[in-house]
Amino acid sequence: MAGLGPCVLPVLEFANARAPELQALHELSQHKQVSTCIDAKLETQKNQRRRRANAFKSHKIPQRLRVIPKAVKNSLRCRKHNRRPHKLLQDRATPSVANSERPLWLSSHVWHTKRMIMTDQYGYILASHRADKSISAALEALRTKATLHDASYYGIIELYGLPQVILEALQLISDPEGSDFHGRRFLAGAEEGRSMLYHKGQFPQGAIAPVTFMWRPLRQDYEGGQFTLHKDWQNTKRQLWLWVHPAAYMEAATAIATACLDVGHDDEESIEMLDRRGQLCRLKLRGRLADELVASIASGDGDEGSGEEEHQEEDTSDHEDGFDEKQTRINCCNGNRLYILRETEKKTQIEKKKDSIYAIAVKDPRLTRWKHGNFYHSTDRATSLSLLKEPPAEAVPKLGTDLIESPLSGLSLSSLGKDAEEPESKEILKEIQALLAWTTSTSNAVVAEESGSLNFPNSVGDGERTKFDVAKDDIDMDVEPIPNSLLWSLSKRLKIESNYKKDHKLNEEIYRQRKESVLGSTSYEVRAKSQALHLLIIKKREPYPHTSGWDIVCPPSSVVGLLKTLVFGGALVVGLEEDAALCTVLHQPSFPCDYPDTKAGQVYWDSRARDLGTEQAKKPKAVRYNFEKHGVKSPFRPRWELLFNLQKHEGDAEDEETQSLCVLRGGKYMEPFCFHRSSSTATRPGETTSMPTCGVESVVPVTIPTLVRVVIVVPRRGHIDVNAMLLAPSAEDVEQFNNNKNWKGVDVCLPKKNSVKSSNTDERSLIGYVTSSIYDRPKGAFRAVGFIACEPLQQLYIANAGQRYRKQGYYVLAMLRSPHGQMVRPVLVQAQT
Repeated sequence: MAGLGPCVLPVLEFANARAPELQALHELSQHKQVSTCIDAKLETQKNQRRRRANAFKSHKIPQRLRVIPKAVKNSLRCRKHNRRPHKLLQDRATPSVANSERPLWLSSHVWHTKRMIMTDQYGYILASHRADKSISAALEALRTKATLHDASYYGIIELYGLPQVILEALQLISDPEGSDFHGRRFLAGAEEGRSMLYHKGQFPQGAIAPVTFMWRPLRQDYEGGQFTLHKDWQNTKRQLWLWVHPAAYMEAATAIATACLDVGHDDEESIEMLDRRGQLCRLKLRGRLADELVASIASGDGDEGSGEEEHQEEDTSDHEDGFDEKQTRINCCNGNRLYILRETEKKTQIEKKKDSIYAIAVKDPRLTRWKHGNFYHSTDRATSLSLLKEPPAEAVPKLGTDLIESPLSGLSLSSLGKDAEEPESKEILKEIQALLAWTTSTSNAVVAEESGSLNFPNSVGDGERTKFDVAKDDIDMDVEPIPNSLLWSLSKRLKIESNYKKDHKLNEEIYRQRKESVLGSTSYEVRAKSQALHLLIIKKREPYPHTSGWDIVCPPSSVVGLLKTLVFGGALVVGLEEDAALCTVLHQPSFPCDYPDTKAGQVYWDSRARDLGTEQAKKPKAVRYNFEKHGVKSPFRPRWELLFNLQKHEGDAEDEETQSLCVLRGGKYMEPFCFHRSSSTATRPGETTSMPTCGVESVVPVTIPTLVRVVIVVPRRGHIDVNAMLLAPSAEDVEQFNNNKNWKGVDVCLPKKNSVKSSNTDERSLIGYVTSSIYDRPKGAFRAVGFIACEPLQQLYIANAGQRYRKQGYYVLAMLRSPHGQMVRPVLVQAQT
């Protein structure tokens, strides 16, 4: 045992002897020849390969030992928190430097994205079409119910300055002979005007876009109750709004700014130009029920509000108009609103004004309900005493201690003082009339069913009675409403937006109100209140029945609640494609596809041709349609230069292509041509007339490439495609159409090699194209809009002189061919102003 050594090991000496060895071993383990890539992978994944990954994180402090920093109000929490719908809408609704390239959202984007197919167009995310219904459903809703389209993507350009200077600037970029801009009746602010913008000095070429405009009314013009320009109106600055399509907004703004700089030489004559995009929303309501829906919204009295605006100090407006803010609120809640109720109740409306503007203030539509297909506003429970209901104990004073007043005269009926006399017969008849109206009204039953208690008639004064009765009694009164609204002022719009009550707060008050009504409480402290909704509504009158409607301008915060209210009332929300189809059905041009002389229209057709060409290139060569073989030179977009090259010599073809197009607009410019239809030659729908030629027997030449917009109708079997070619009929085609009622067209034979083309193919020259087409399924007919060159159209009218086509007798015969077909079918075309 003695040779085994000491039993006690000296630790320090042993550690000092082993330290160099451990250091050498550690250095050796770090050498490249010893370590491999697998060891590095295991080292990086050791936390994931263990059951308790946090045990290997030595740097992580336990939860109980951490110091939690104070929360910052505007700090970003997490991605899930920032991706909430209202947060995204708040960030994407207004343009910013960080998100300058991202498309913007409309205020109703969250509602649309759940029901519509959304597309990126014109710098916005817009609703293309419905995801559950086709375009035919929108056309059916137009004639049976109503359609609703959110046109808030239209931009507003605000001009402020002297009216004469503004009109002089707008004359430089519009028709120099005169347009709606020069109408003094529009200065009243009671009518919306329409005009076409052109580049400076390029009229009638260089078109930009169609615009609608409205002037802000001034108090000085309504001193006598009726609109009359005051003496110093030329030296009083006014405010003008221009509504422009987003496809041409920047182009129009640049042209307007250039014109304003040319006319504004002095500081006093300078024009202030502001961008108001995104500050107001616009809804297009059309259809049979449009008047009823507007009347239902206007029936809500806007006098009752949250009271926030009354206690605040009245702010000065950015552009003063002379109207008092309090008087404007009263006027919008009472006079203008009742005037709208009177106008919507008229079945036959004969108005001189086409697009009348009304400024109203109505009750918040979120406080209303739709039941049994009707629109009802929440009403207060009767606070006065009634003989048909037992009053509460505290409501009746003890006899001999207090005074009991008469509900009519307010005089004493108690034993302490008998001052009351027999009421007048007029007051008694008024109360009997109110009782009879209550007994015959169907809305009281629904209100009673909702509230759980009976709602008996109360004695009302003359001021409260004029909601529907006075509107009917004053039908013969010619009272002109003043279209002044708080929406004209930027500062007042911001105040309305700040006082807007969010949905969750208003819903909580409504819930408490319903809970108290169920429990039978008599407390009115929990009654839901919200500020009045200020609106600018424009009456849009169309020539066809059940197609008229209204345009509603409202603040962005209220557009969702207003949209839901109209949807609950029966309106069908539509997108861009349905809205363009409605314009085609009404024989109206749709921007930008039906404006070939504008830059926006050219960009639209270039984009469409590029997309269709890409789809065509994806197909195998054996499946592709050989357009060149079938003689189609414009397969994807109209080539307007082909219409005029056929009429010129070969040497003039290059000069023709360099010239820009011109579209003939306005009746005064069409008077020299034979296709002009004046008001004197227009007939009633039941009459039949022959083709008038206005005394013109020859073709009037035009010096520039000129197009005329036409309406295209298929008299017999056939369909119309977009970008279809319009051809001039041959003599044989006219004879076949007039003599054979079953003739539906002819098949174009393909020319074989070493063969001469048929004479009929040469006679059918290209004269125009179709730009918009839709099949109106409810009516079983195609509706199309196109353009034809001016000189060939004159030749058609002269050749069809004396012919009678359709009831109106003002159509001419033409031929139509689809780019993908060989069939040439007869169609009827009519020139439009």
